[in-house]
Parts: sequence; C-alpha cells; structure tokens
Amino acid sequence: MIGAHEWQFAQTALNTVEVRYLKLAEAPPSGFVDLTQIIRTQIGSDTQVVFKPMAKLPLTAAGKLLETICEL
Repeated sequence: MIGAHEWQFAQTALNTVEVRYLKLAEAPPSGFVDLTQIIRTQIGSDTQVVFKPMAKLPLTAAGKLLETICEL
C-alpha cells in the first residue's frame, strides 16, 4: 500500500497518529490516502495521520520492534 518493509504506528497526541516506516519502494499517493482512511475509520474521523519515512525504526532494549506504541 505505501511501499513499506516495516512500520510502526505511534500515537503522539490525542488525535494524532504517526506512521513510521522503512521505505521499500515508491508508493502511489493513493496508498497513503487509503491508509489514512483506514486509520480514521478505526480511530476517528478527526485523527491527523502523519507519515514519516525512517532510516531505522526504534527497537526495545530487547531488540524487538513494537508495531504500535503510545507516546502521550
């Protein structure tokens, strides 16, 4: 959908979700629009969705990737 190899969904504010991802390939803009709509359907229509390509996703001290995190 967005050409990502790995991703992490982080709630960074009450109505904000940051989608952090490792870019695997170029993705069409429609992929980002579709994913935004899916997130808003699940969380709320007023949710702000921010896409953030990353060179490396943060891991836990044990070396695990958390796919969803809350940073409130």
